[in-house]
Amino acid sequence: MQLQRKLFLSIGALTIIPLLILQFGVVDRNKNALEGRVKEEILGTLDKLAAELETLLNAQKAMVRGLNTIPAVQAFAKVMTVRGETEGYRRKASDLSNFFLNYQAAVPSIQAIRILDAQGNSLVKVKEQKIIYPKARLEDGRGYIASQGQRPFFQRIATRLSAGAVGISNFELGQVTPEAEFCPSMLRYLTPLYQTAEKVGFLVVNIWGKRIDEVISAILGGYAGQIMMAELAPSEPERDGIYLYHPNQGMRFANQLGKPYRLSLDIGMDLWKHISDGGDEGSVQKGEQMYFFRKFRPYPDRDNHWLLVVQKDRADFLRPVIQMRQTIWALLGALVLLGLILARWSSQRMARPVLHLSEIITSYANGDRVRYLDKRRDEIGQVGRAFNYLTDTLARAEKEREYAEKIACQAAKMATVGELSAGVAHEINNPLNNMMSLTEMMETMVDQGANPQVLREDLKILRQEGRRCADIVQGLLDFGRPKPPVLAPVQMPLLVEESVRLLASKARVSGVSINLSCESRLPDILGDKGQLQQVMVNLLLNAIQESPKGAAVQVSLILEKNKFLKCLVTDQGRGLEQHLISRIFEPFYTTKQDRQGTGLGLSVSYSIIQRHGGEMGAHPGKEKGLVLWFTLPSYNKMENRYAKNQTCPAKNVADD
Repeated sequence: MQLQRKLFLSIGALTIIPLLILQFGVVDRNKNALEGRVKEEILGTLDKLAAELETLLNAQKAMVRGLNTIPAVQAFAKVMTVRGETEGYRRKASDLSNFFLNYQAAVPSIQAIRILDAQGNSLVKVKEQKIIYPKARLEDGRGYIASQGQRPFFQRIATRLSAGAVGISNFELGQVTPEAEFCPSMLRYLTPLYQTAEKVGFLVVNIWGKRIDEVISAILGGYAGQIMMAELAPSEPERDGIYLYHPNQGMRFANQLGKPYRLSLDIGMDLWKHISDGGDEGSVQKGEQMYFFRKFRPYPDRDNHWLLVVQKDRADFLRPVIQMRQTIWALLGALVLLGLILARWSSQRMARPVLHLSEIITSYANGDRVRYLDKRRDEIGQVGRAFNYLTDTLARAEKEREYAEKIACQAAKMATVGELSAGVAHEINNPLNNMMSLTEMMETMVDQGANPQVLREDLKILRQEGRRCADIVQGLLDFGRPKPPVLAPVQMPLLVEESVRLLASKARVSGVSINLSCESRLPDILGDKGQLQQVMVNLLLNAIQESPKGAAVQVSLILEKNKFLKCLVTDQGRGLEQHLISRIFEPFYTTKQDRQGTGLGLSVSYSIIQRHGGEMGAHPGKEKGLVLWFTLPSYNKMENRYAKNQTCPAKNVADD
């Protein structure tokens, strides 16, 4: 992950996470708290409205009870049981009608006042400040205005009322007959008239429903939401859910007007059932609309309720929270953008010294001896100084390793020189014997006066034998003398032949022959001739020691992939198991039981080949023995100048 992305994520986390916590923690908690306060406030107002409606209905009931005690009412009640329309009956009915007319003028909320006999016939009636006179006669001759005995409210309420009790009809539109038009909404109050413990009739007072509208508007008119009142009547499906109050008056009393407007349909039957079966107050939600409700029981004789409802859009009372949330989202977006800009600027500022330090480390890995020179005092500067300490430590370790390798290499050389001593002594002994024999012969010839020409020939032979000894000794000195490495083009066939010649005596003594073969047109390699000769001598010496008497060691030079020179030395010894082959290049590891080796030769050879950019390894031979090989990168594409025929002649040094 890039530094810029890491910084962006870090800065983003530091800015976004607190805002998200604020957004989904604090804001949501404030939203819930605000919803709770709004619910509490609205339900409290609905409680107040219910109390006001209850006060209003109780006041109207008290008014009806008061009318029942008026002398004119009581006087008329006394003559209601008298059969026939007497003069006293007509006078008292007239007096009562005039009283009702005056009383209605004083209380304009009354729509009508009437007196019913025990069967529900209207005997006296004042309606909308007019006296309504009888239009028909009863069997006993008394006139009556209309019969209310079959009306549902009379049948449901009148028979249940006791003395002093007041019954209330359903809140609905007024209608004289089914064919007549509806008049505005009203409530009918009914209280019984008694004479000497006998129920003789009923006082009925119709009161306009606009007083209820006024109370609702006065208390809930300030709310932005929609105010409604519906009938909750599970036992009366025709009235269950109808609107008793609605801002749109055309939606009221849908059961009487034959219209489909019901709160139960507007909020859904599931929510309506939840309200019906639930407590006296609460709230339900449909989409983004909240419905706060309060049940009010106006009818003491039945379970129908008025459902006071305030409908509010959640966005109305959550607007402060919504605005706060929008502000936080906007701030979040701005901070993300600012964080991105800051991350980019910071990453560029911080990445520059990091990239510089990375380039220094890469250069050091590529072999350049570089150091971190900035004087920064921050963490990057500490890393740079740690890098300098690391390079100094590695340089000291490299010097110590080179010194140890030099000592090990020289020790391996000396061990190899010791191995060569017997062969070299034999090689020098032969020419020395020849030289001594020649000198004795020359002394005798001089005494005898020999021909100078013959003496010259003997001196020439003597000089050749001495040069032969000097070459052998010089080769041994060159091999054993420590020298600093010098890289130069090296012809490997020539180097291999010299190494084979150096070990010829050792091979003859061991009864082992060395066969040399190479491909034509082999390129030169770039290396230190002395070190590479040490590698060849170590490999050949190891092969001679491992091969039995009469065996042949095979040395091959081939070109791989047209850019690597590969040398293979194959012996005919016992070979090694696979798990031991990987250990033969470890320092001081040897498989020789007779202490012929130090265990350093192959380890030193491996290090030399690696320093020359090559590889070294071993694997079992095809039939028996072990194959030791190494590869070196070619220096050029020159033709092999080793032999005129472009090939290395196979040689058996045991026959030389």
